[in-house]
Amino acid sequence: MSRQAPADAEVTALVHAAAAAPSMHNAQPWLFRHFRHSRTFDLHADLERGMPHSDPGARALHLGCGAALLNLRVAAAHDGWSPETRLLPDPTDRTLLARVRLTGAAADESGLGALYPAIRRRHSSRFPFEEREIPQRVREALGAAARVEGAVLSFPASWHLREVLELVQEAEARNITDPGSDQDLARWTRTDAPSADTADDGVPLYAFGPRKPSARRRRVRAPARS
Repeated sequence: MSRQAPADAEVTALVHAAAAAPSMHNAQPWLFRHFRHSRTFDLHADLERGMPHSDPGARALHLGCGAALLNLRVAAAHDGWSPETRLLPDPTDRTLLARVRLTGAAADESGLGALYPAIRRRHSSRFPFEEREIPQRVREALGAAARVEGAVLSFPASWHLREVLELVQEAEARNITDPGSDQDLARWTRTDAPSADTADDGVPLYAFGPRKPSARRRRVRAPARS
């Protein structure tokens, strides 16, 4: 069934949903461009919002853009569109990460539209996990959802878990000795009350989670999830 191009209000709502995605230090390193005639969105990486010290390979930047792409697809499916997606559509443009074309209404076989309420409910927490086992049925459901997106979700245990914890501790130690990581953190930390309440990007200081008592003056976080 043919549909008219989305109205400006719907386009804005779709991009707002996409921009609710998580990103490193909430830098929101993406740019969207909409082409009305073809009902297409181009997702570009905004390299100006990268972390040259904390994320020199831009891996976290691309993960954030991937999350924004998923949100866009979810919101489009929720609105009754079929989001036809191409990754890296132009090899000559390294910032163009994906192209999403809204095609006519189709059955949401992947269940993307059902995820729409989670877009606004999702929030980052940098506090430690509770000592509580994740039920097996939840693990299986999360693993199945990852496979639909072409990914693999694993739950480390035993030696694997110890190795992950050691890597986290090593990363934290490197951050302490790398003055450049403080520059990235300072750029995206909103330390004063007005900016913490009104800024659209960055992270307010209170949201960085617990710190080691000996490191409070240096603003160093204790190893915790991010």
